[in-house]
Amino acid sequence: LHVRFGETLLSVSAAQTPDAAGERVVCIRPHDIRLGAPGSSGNQLSGIVQAVQWQGDHHAITLDCLGTPVRLVSTPLREPPNLGAAVEICFSAEDATLIADEAPNRG
Repeated sequence: LHVRFGETLLSVSAAQTPDAAGERVVCIRPHDIRLGAPGSSGNQLSGIVQAVQWQGDHHAITLDCLGTPVRLVSTPLREPPNLGAAVEICFSAEDATLIADEAPNRG
């Protein structure tokens, strides 16, 4: 199954496809998102680093991807990205789940 995020077409797991009407939310666990160089396999998005937190056994990194906050968790990085840096992230379709957006109107 494919969904559009901005101009990017993403592949997501279709194990449980929500009803065709209404908005959808793509859910990916933070530890399933990887910093990735262009050419990495799977889905790819670009983002701007908003926060980097070293938490002992991992780094928590928050990105702004087209105005949407995206959080990833990685093993400790020797050289974590700098605030404001443009980075690429990637994740596999099997790690992305599509659910119905039951949040109230965001307008």
